[in-house]
Amino acid sequence: MKVDDLQAKVDALVKEVTTLKQQLQTLQNSRKITFKRANEVLKENITYHQVVAQECFKIPNLTPNTVAVLIKVFFLYNGPGRTHGYINGKFSQIGHENDPEYVVPFNHYHYNWYYNSETVEYIVPWDTNRDGYLIVDFKDTFNTNVENKYKIVYSGSVEN
Repeated sequence: MKVDDLQAKVDALVKEVTTLKQQLQTLQNSRKITFKRANEVLKENITYHQVVAQECFKIPNLTPNTVAVLIKVFFLYNGPGRTHGYINGKFSQIGHENDPEYVVPFNHYHYNWYYNSETVEYIVPWDTNRDGYLIVDFKDTFNTNVENKYKIVYSGSVEN
């Protein structure tokens, strides 16, 4: 084989690798996700005790690229102890209340926790073809001190 033939093959391989790298970069750019942060209180001072409730909240400033919303559950155990602060349920988007791909459960059990707080953030899948309303189903609540309070916060979105 001649050197010129080898050089031509090397050049063709370099060109092919360059093309593949460009295609990979294009694919990676098209699949980038971004987090848009927010901090909007949807409901605060929740002190439900043996209550089952469903509440609906409009999620603001969503774009057609939204694939999920970020929801925080904040709990303040504001007592000395021997009290309960339980809250359990699920988050979903209106129209997807019974779709397991779009339902996100939350479970918080606090007892005897002495002046503490906790924040947990949930990623709730979102369908931009549906209305922009979040449903919060409170299924199991038990609170034996009105100073123990929960808060639900819209903390941002995930976009593709």
